[in-house]
Parts: sequence; C-alpha cells; structure tokens
Amino acid sequence: MKKLILAIILCFISVSASAKVTYGGHPFMGIHIDTLKGHLYHAAHIAKNKRMKQTLADTVAWLDIKHKSKKVFEIGDDHSVESQIIQGAVGFFREIEKGLVPELDASMLERWYFLGMRVSAKKVNGKWVLDLKEK
Repeated sequence: MKKLILAIILCFISVSASAKVTYGGHPFMGIHIDTLKGHLYHAAHIAKNKRMKQTLADTVAWLDIKHKSKKVFEIGDDHSVESQIIQGAVGFFREIEKGLVPELDASMLERWYFLGMRVSAKKVNGKWVLDLKEK
C-alpha cells in the first residue's frame, strides 16, 4: 500500500510528454486522472445538494474530455468551475499527503484511485451523470 501511495505522489512530480492535462507544468498521468475521478465520485455520492452532484459529474466529464484531447491543456490557465474544482482537489490531496487532514490518511488516495478506475461520465437526457462499473 505504501508503494502505491508513493507512486501516486511521485507521479505528480514526474514529467511526461504524453500527458494531455497539466497543472503548474506538471503532467497528470492516468493514475492522477483516476484518483481525481474517484475523489469526485465519492464527493458526489455524499453530497446532499443536487446542483453540486451535477457540477461534480460535469467536472468528471470535463476532465475526461481534456485528458483524451490531442492538445495539452494547462488547468491553471483555465478559470472554469471545473478547473477550480480540480485545482482544489489537487490541493486537498497534497494536504492529505502531508497529514494536515486528521480524518483522512494517505491510504484514502489509494482508495480513490481504485474507485476512479471504475468511474465514467455519460450523458443522459442532455446532462452528465456519473457511472460506476461493477468490480
């Protein structure tokens, strides 16, 4: 478990020309995208506000589209709600990793990663909804 957590953290620092999404010049690899998707799915699952649930589903769809794009996309240069949510999530991950969130330890990042591997966004009646594939 510690090795996976270390790999997730190191991947935020590593550099790759194939990454389509970057933040602060650092590329988001598949492991980062999946961790973010898992976190956003978890947040949507516990959110009571329907508007927030929709915004989080929109954010997962937005992130997938950017990640699959042929162009490199710098999240820090975008001022959309989706970009701000992603930036906040990355900051939250860093706080968890540093031990600044007593309720959560770094193993939560691993759980979000495995959850995120099963998360997708699809359009239903013109709106994005989150879908969780079975194990």
